[in-house]
Amino acid sequence: MLNSDASILNFGPKTARRWSEHQYLLFPALAYRVTAPRIRNRRLNPLQKAVAMLVRTGLLEANEIGPKLDIHEDLAFLILCELKQSGYITHTGLSESGREALQSDSVLSYEWVSGFVFQNPWTGKLLPRFVEDLNLCEHSYDKSRVTLHLGTEGKPYDTRPVWLDFPSETQVSPPTAEDVLHAIQRQSRQKKTGQKSPYEDEGSELEIVAEISGAKVEQITEIDPKVRYVYLTTIIYLADKLEADHEGRKAPPEWFVGDPFGHAEIPELYATVRECSETEASLKKSIDRMLQRAGYRPGYEGLREWEERATEDAKRSIHRAFTSSIDGFEGVSKELVAFEAKYIMALDLPERSDGLPRELLKVLESVFIWCIKSYPPAEIWKRVFFEDRNRRTGKMDWFPLKYKSDYQEAYRYAAKELGLNPTQRFLNTKPSHIRSVVEFDHHSKLTASICGQIMYAAEVEKHPLRRVAEENPNLLELIDAITSTGGQAGHAGGTKVTLEECKELRSDCFSIVASILELPLNNSERIHN
Repeated sequence: MLNSDASILNFGPKTARRWSEHQYLLFPALAYRVTAPRIRNRRLNPLQKAVAMLVRTGLLEANEIGPKLDIHEDLAFLILCELKQSGYITHTGLSESGREALQSDSVLSYEWVSGFVFQNPWTGKLLPRFVEDLNLCEHSYDKSRVTLHLGTEGKPYDTRPVWLDFPSETQVSPPTAEDVLHAIQRQSRQKKTGQKSPYEDEGSELEIVAEISGAKVEQITEIDPKVRYVYLTTIIYLADKLEADHEGRKAPPEWFVGDPFGHAEIPELYATVRECSETEASLKKSIDRMLQRAGYRPGYEGLREWEERATEDAKRSIHRAFTSSIDGFEGVSKELVAFEAKYIMALDLPERSDGLPRELLKVLESVFIWCIKSYPPAEIWKRVFFEDRNRRTGKMDWFPLKYKSDYQEAYRYAAKELGLNPTQRFLNTKPSHIRSVVEFDHHSKLTASICGQIMYAAEVEKHPLRRVAEENPNLLELIDAITSTGGQAGHAGGTKVTLEECKELRSDCFSIVASILELPLNNSERIHN
């Protein structure tokens, strides 16, 4: 159970690689306030190095150094001041630290500050991180669950993390001064060398460098014995690209743990989380669900194999629903199979059902593309346009009707002629969208395609929409339900759709397809082979 007395901290967790799936994790830690060195790697720039070299030869005045470097005397004076402030030169010449900086081209400097270190409650080791402030994470509790409020005020992001419980028997000793210096030194080394893989051998972790130049252990005068219980916000994730073995097959999926502090990954943190995943049921379940969302499940090597199997099942399912005659409508058949494959996968993993309404939307779009190609509506768009002189060119041109009541009257007339009940979405179709669909083949606007076809069907006796409308006067309402749900599914924050709701939308969509294309329909659930 989450310890509500422990503070939840957020330092901006970072992953070492792009991820395909992720889950926020609260990692328990023990925080101690200490006084420790803030390490900085100070590097001489080329001009500072040149001036320092001249100072080493005995030149100490700006009016002597400027001409030698072909720079202004004021600039030489400014650089001398910078080197003096850094302690690299004195009134007699180059200091000891200045000689070190000149030889190594960079030098570590230390400033003693008060801050916090964090101890792993399982191993007792300090994480290689030192921070001056505890960044509290905004969060809220709902019964036994916690919600993290991340993001910004303008773009908020809420998520529910999984967490690890503090070990029931924590028998670890407070850190020593040597432990603190070691942790800070490792942090400095990681910043300098970059990110390391969690799989990389960390034997060198035990090799403590004998001393930190300029830092004395006895200077750490305070290690507050009061321990603070905290949760560090981090991320467990799947890498976006998976490695392949020597035979070219995808390796089994692997998950990683990001750095809670936004630097390189911490191998011992990864090791602890992996060990806990074998005993903590909630963490193991969360990781399994993350793997499933990425397309991995027992019995399959990977997502591609699952998708291929689902596509083969989908082809049989679509033939069973519409007979093989559906293959004569190539564009429609392709979208039906694509939807059905995702539907089959969602039956095995309901979490994948959110995108299904959007796939049904593509099916309807393909059907009305077929309608437009089979029954070209010619200049039907002119029913909601008027002709007038273009003030810019001086020539006659077509302009959309300005008043909504005018073009809605044209839509109502067409719907009434076919016996359909017009919906508000249908009546709000912009005339310019109808023209773009009819004249310029911009078929992405489904409602405009439908509207144009209904207006054309009102004038053509043998148009299939006349027969479809006679069979189902609520055709527009059925299409509206699919269009509305599919549009929301395409945007972040849209309403979640259950698998049961998707089944109903699927049934309605299949009925519309069969009716328009005049195909038989066996709208039963797909059958596993």
